[in-house]
Amino acid sequence: MHELALTEALLAAALAAAQKQPPEATDPPGLPWRIGAVHLRVGALTGVVPDCMRFYFAQLAAGTPAADAELLIEVEPALATCSVCGARERATLPLAPICAHCGGALTISGGQALLLERLLLVSGAPEAEPRVEGAET
Repeated sequence: MHELALTEALLAAALAAAQKQPPEATDPPGLPWRIGAVHLRVGALTGVVPDCMRFYFAQLAAGTPAADAELLIEVEPALATCSVCGARERATLPLAPICAHCGGALTISGGQALLLERLLLVSGAPEAEPRVEGAET
């Protein structure tokens, strides 16, 4: 369940970073802005479940400039390299401490990232919900 806390921190960081953009960053200048997309890199060994983060992000972003923003998650793979035979393969949880080919010690690289890579800021308020003529509200 650590995805909730991580998503809260991610949203706070995204909103803070977006606030630092000067008003003239919008086109045309002076229009309100909103976050259109958040790009996140998550390591395969972090234990983070991307679908959970997407769910929490949609819930937490409601009513903020990130409402309706897309959370794009790239999963960073981890690589296990044997110090004896040099065999290389993707590492997954749970980690095997020894090489399946020769029994040598493994060195793990990558797969531990949790990085807000970039934001897409767009001009204007979020789109209004489309109304269906004749529908009751």
